Amino acid sequence: MKLNQFILSIGFLLILLIPTINQWFEIWVFEELDENKAKVKYVEINVERLDNFPQEYEAYYNEHFSFKPFAIEIMSFFKEQMFDVSINDGAHLGDDNFVFDGKGSRFTIRKEHFDFTQKIQLELEWERRLEYLRKKNIPCFWFIIPNKSDLYFEKLPWNLKRRKRTPSIGQQFGSTNNHVISLYDALFQGKNKGKVYYKTDTHWSVLGAELGYIKIIETLQKNGYDVQPFNKGEIQFYAKEGNLRKNIPSSKFKEELEIWSPDKSYYEELPKFGFDIPEVFPYKSAYEVHFQSKWSGKSDLKVLIIRDSFTNFILHRLAVNFKESLFIWDNWQYELNEEIIEKYKPDLILYITIDNLIPNLLKAINGEAYL
Repeated sequence: MKLNQFILSIGFLLILLIPTINQWFEIWVFEELDENKAKVKYVEINVERLDNFPQEYEAYYNEHFSFKPFAIEIMSFFKEQMFDVSINDGAHLGDDNFVFDGKGSRFTIRKEHFDFTQKIQLELEWERRLEYLRKKNIPCFWFIIPNKSDLYFEKLPWNLKRRKRTPSIGQQFGSTNNHVISLYDALFQGKNKGKVYYKTDTHWSVLGAELGYIKIIETLQKNGYDVQPFNKGEIQFYAKEGNLRKNIPSSKFKEELEIWSPDKSYYEELPKFGFDIPEVFPYKSAYEVHFQSKWSGKSDLKVLIIRDSFTNFILHRLAVNFKESLFIWDNWQYELNEEIIEKYKPDLILYITIDNLIPNLLKAINGEAYL
């Protein structure tokens, strides 16, 4: 009994002393976390106001605790792997420095099931839209971009990977419905050429966007459209880090984002129509983008493209492909947008959307809140 008490006492003292000793002598040095905030560099002692000193010193010590990066990594590991809790705003740190968005992963592992009723609702809504467009003689195609966590299921954290895997909404819907095309196979088959998604971002990479673009062009060609792939451009810097990188301060992996950009002499931006923009939409200037092509090999079509942020990676390339193009980012609702159709009068409509936000369309149908 006394031996146990002695061991506990020594252990307690070591817990107190080792971090302090390490802070002074730096026996173990850990890479600092990227916490997006300025550190308290020192503590000022004002003998006339010592009542503030305990709180200021505690803040200083918490930020300069030498084992803090190590402790956060251990805590993150146990939260993810043992207790099934995502870290840092819903992000999941998987194998090989792959970071997954919590929302995207959630639909892949089917905590929220795409049930039979939802499937019927989606099919009926799609048929309603096609019927509306048939009367106007406007063909329509829906291209569904696969979730990162579907394509890189093997990179998910163990606690998510071990769950039963089922086809995504886009895979189910795209396999049975007219003019609905899942881009899953095109991107999955391209994984042997390189990464098709950025490791630290929710979006597809230059390679992934290229594979998706080619699949879109090939689909239109198979349906009788004279559309040719456009290849005159270069890879350019897009962002210094992925949009999920800040959610995983324990990750030491750094990654710059690139985008393939066509020569600007092949297209020009036209004035906006001035359609009403939802108040809650955060990217007001991107809601409506209007182009005309200057490329001699362009298709003689006016196209309307209902899109989300994934289309940023192929937007200007598509703008070169068509005589005139109007891109609408309708706050991730993916609506029919009858008012825009009536005013713009397109020859062709394309929906290009990410798989895991298809439930927003269902919620809009049912009058529910989304996002």
